[in-house]
Amino acid sequence: NSQEEWSAFWSRHASGRRPAPSPPLIDFSAEMVIGLFVGQKSTGGYSVEIVKIESEGPTSRVYYKELKPPPGAIVTQVLTQPYHLVRLSRSESVPVFIKEGP
Repeated sequence: NSQEEWSAFWSRHASGRRPAPSPPLIDFSAEMVIGLFVGQKSTGGYSVEIVKIESEGPTSRVYYKELKPPPGAIVTQVLTQPYHLVRLSRSESVPVFIKEGP
């Protein structure tokens, strides 16, 4: 919700990349960022996507899909941390995350 929070988040988020990319410019007087992180996974093949956001009153419903590799899939043997960041119009509503699908 603020440049200070965004800068602090981005420095942690991009800390493993060399050179670290600059954070995207966000006008926090008119915009905000919602992020969804599904934690560390033991292989590749996982992803998460925010598919829809509906604002109503004091809450915003954030619908998302989480994809997992099918059994027997050939995937990279590396730790991954799927996430999705979305820039949207500023709001004081509280996000409520709703998982779609299985």
